[in-house]
Amino acid sequence: MSILPAHFESLYPENACETEIEALVSYIKEGNSAQLIGLPGVGRSHVSGFLSYNKGIREKHFPTKLGFVHFVNVNFSEIRERELHDVMKFLFLSLSSSLKERGMKKEHEYVAAHLRESLSYQDELVLTQTLKGVIDFLCLEQKLTIIFLCDRFEEYVPRVTSAFFANLRALRDRAKYRLSYVFFLSHPLEENLGEEMYSDFSDFVSGHHVFMRLSDPVSVSFRREYLEKLTQKKVDEKVYKELLLLTGGHVRLMKIAMESVLSQQIKSDNFEQFLLQQTTILSALKSIKNALRPEEITALKEGEENVFLEKVGLLKGKDIQIPLLKIYLLSIQDEKEKIILDLGSQNILKGSVVLSDTLTRAELRLLRYLLEHEGEIIERDTIVKVVWGDVESTEGVSDQAIDQLLFRLRHKLETDPAHPDLIQTVKGRGVKFFQT
Repeated sequence: MSILPAHFESLYPENACETEIEALVSYIKEGNSAQLIGLPGVGRSHVSGFLSYNKGIREKHFPTKLGFVHFVNVNFSEIRERELHDVMKFLFLSLSSSLKERGMKKEHEYVAAHLRESLSYQDELVLTQTLKGVIDFLCLEQKLTIIFLCDRFEEYVPRVTSAFFANLRALRDRAKYRLSYVFFLSHPLEENLGEEMYSDFSDFVSGHHVFMRLSDPVSVSFRREYLEKLTQKKVDEKVYKELLLLTGGHVRLMKIAMESVLSQQIKSDNFEQFLLQQTTILSALKSIKNALRPEEITALKEGEENVFLEKVGLLKGKDIQIPLLKIYLLSIQDEKEKIILDLGSQNILKGSVVLSDTLTRAELRLLRYLLEHEGEIIERDTIVKVVWGDVESTEGVSDQAIDQLLFRLRHKLETDPAHPDLIQTVKGRGVKFFQT
């Protein structure tokens, strides 16, 4: 009986997600940070796993410096509700664990000892200062290049603060070109956060976008071979091609589709109907839909061009590349549910969608206030107090910062952000939130 390795990603061939990894590596070699942007299910987390656990892939992209480049996989979904102190502690813990997994005994013992000591003080400042010292040891003394892979970072975005990015900048200043971060996101940071939120770090990450392709043929082919070996069954070549056509080769959809076909041994030519009856397929399609902005969903339904959707491979011109997704979207009635504040959970909902999970702290504060004062005209001074009232001084909050906040919130709520229905500007006075 074969025993699987600790990390499934180590089994993939060395040319998996080659295009995306090569683009990320180009930023890392320059000492910059980057953003890996893609739809749910296209394999963003796989890339993090490949770089952290697949020696063949690391050797391919760092043939001469393998022993001096160290990747740290940090899954932000595990700390999405945590405060800054816990997040920095998690970075520290992840770094220590990764060194142990790579068999770097000397480095791990050093980091683990300093981590234990700093935790005994239970003080955020001590923790941060100790982490700086650890970075000095690893990057400056041991000549390692450390890359923190911030997987599922969009789940932490609603709670992120400017202090988080200030801390990342402080660590980067210690190691200079030997420390980088890669943020794994469904939309660029620039669209999710105002520049003032990550101004300390924007020089290193803004515009450094790598877009995941909708499909990685190498990864899809590997999953096919693995499933066939696991089940001792074969996916008929004609069936395989039909599944590729319906799913656009989307990595997660293809995996689920092949599993469904193999488990039920479907031989019918009507795979479209069969797949749309699978709850796992519907769940995957729903996760893609929920990651899209209202105007992006409209573009898909109505066959309109959209730059972002082209970059992530979902559109080619006006043609949607996942036929199953188009059928799914057209089968759903337009959501007429109002946006509400659920007093029990304190979540902001639209139907079954938890909008508050997709909002930054500033966006959440503003939307909550707008909901509580629906139909009223909210002046700009009031917006400043509501959103930035906990800072020492609000005098530095510019009109541009307010406009950026409204711009981002409209993009997350409005069907047509350029002609908003929900958040309406009242010239010379402020804004009004109104639902028909």
